[in-house]
Parts: sequence; structure tokens; C-alpha cells
Amino acid sequence: MIDAKERTMEKQKKGKRTDKEIAQMIGGGRKIFKIILGLAAAVEAVGGTARDLERLEPDKAGAAQLLGQLAQLIVGKLSAPVVQVAWNTMLVWIIAACQFVNGVHSDITAEHFPLRPGDLTLKEVIAVTIPHSMSTPEVLKLLDGQGLRPATLVELLWWWLTHPAEQANCLVVALGSVWAGQSPCVDGDGGYRRLHLPSLAVDWGSLYAFAAVRKSAAPAAA
Repeated sequence: MIDAKERTMEKQKKGKRTDKEIAQMIGGGRKIFKIILGLAAAVEAVGGTARDLERLEPDKAGAAQLLGQLAQLIVGKLSAPVVQVAWNTMLVWIIAACQFVNGVHSDITAEHFPLRPGDLTLKEVIAVTIPHSMSTPEVLKLLDGQGLRPATLVELLWWWLTHPAEQANCLVVALGSVWAGQSPCVDGDGGYRRLHLPSLAVDWGSLYAFAAVRKSAAPAAA
């Protein structure tokens, strides 16, 4: 028979968390905090306030519908017209989370860079360097030869968010998204952070790298 002392010790043992579990909890908390900050920044960027965010509280009227639309956008189940309307806000949200303190090119908008199939599917995005100056067709051929396709704007921003250690020294282009003969590029140099649109017409110097995804990953249809 288990006495009271043994029962108490057993409860304490069951309730004690391992270092790994604690680390996972902390990591999860940080992710949630970043998501909340990103959403708040996106709402503010389009003229909203904290009161607008309160509409997402589960007990508020209409909150279930708003949360449902956001969830459907994330998993890619909204109809095309609704997705594009929501994408306007979502892109602002994502860019705000990236914290490009030195500016974002004014032509990087949801209208110019619409959401594409597979954009919101999590995947590994890598930055491929080049050995010397190359033209855009040469870079695309290089990527294709490695079984890669050029990343889209969304995938480039995902790379940026998941590689904070590289933000202080990078110049990475997403050739998978093109508008008016230009592709998005993240530029980090020390504390400098910028998202801009360089032209595809000029050769790329060896300082540039190119965001890419394995062809076996979710496709980025044109």
C-alpha cells in the first residue's frame, strides 16, 4: 500500500518538467509573442489601433468569423477574391514582422506581388551564392542545375525571419517574384535592414545570393 508520503513524492515527480520541456515552452511562448507583435504592427500599418485587435477576442461579436477567415487564409482554403483582400493585410503584417528599419520599396505591395499557391506552406528556403558576376538567366540556370527553383517574395521573407544571424551581412534576391523587370531583395549590413527592388537587367555581383527552394517542395505557380 502506498502511504501519504510516497503519494506526495509521486505527484511531485509527475509535475516536474524536464529542461527540454521548459525550453520548448519558452520557445513556443516567444513564437506566440512574435506573432502578436507582428499582427499589432500590421494593424497599425493600415491605420488600425489596439481597439481593432480587441475584435479578435473570442467573446467579442464577430470574432469567430474573423478568426475563421484568418485560419483559412493561413491554410490556403479561402476563395481567390477573399484571399487577395486578406493578402493585402497579411503582407503588411509579414513585412512589419521583418523589421526593415531602413525602408521597404513602395512598389512591394500585394497588388504587385499577389499570393501564389504554396506560398504559405512551410518549407526550407536556402540562400545560394554565386562564384562571380552572373546575369539573371545564368543564375536561373545555376539554380536549375542544383535541383532548385527561385524563391518567391513570401519565401524570401520567410528565409529572412528564420535566419536572424545572417541579417547583419546579406544581400539575397527572390527571382521567383518579378514585377516590372525587378525582383525583391533583402539587404542587411550591420544594423542596416532594407527590402528593395533591384533590376533584373544588370549582372549580379558575387556579393549577391539567391533565395531558392528544392523543386520537390510546394510549387510556386506563375
